[in-house]
Amino acid sequence: MNISAFLEEMDNDYDDVNMIVTEFSESIKIQLQNMLEQLGRGDFTTLSREAHSIKGGARNVMAPRLESAAENLEFAAKDFNQNNIKKSLNNLSEEFLVFNKFITENLYINH
Repeated sequence: MNISAFLEEMDNDYDDVNMIVTEFSESIKIQLQNMLEQLGRGDFTTLSREAHSIKGGARNVMAPRLESAAENLEFAAKDFNQNNIKKSLNNLSEEFLVFNKFITENLYINH
């Protein structure tokens, strides 16, 4: 995540950045659980939409690795390729853990 650029985009309002990133992180936790359920049901269309939503949110908070992982999952789900979906969902989960660790350790680094 490019915290400096996101802070600048948000007029260096640390409280707003903290709130947005925290809410985004909480939302992803729920979405990941939903996507696991959707995978189990074979609901690849809804799974693709969830991934698309994460992709947009990641773009907004300037988290390109998370955005890329979500995009890969979105396209795998659109292709109905279950093996790629599982792999992409695992990758998205891993990138989320990296993102979460990063924001926990660095969010207020310049505050």
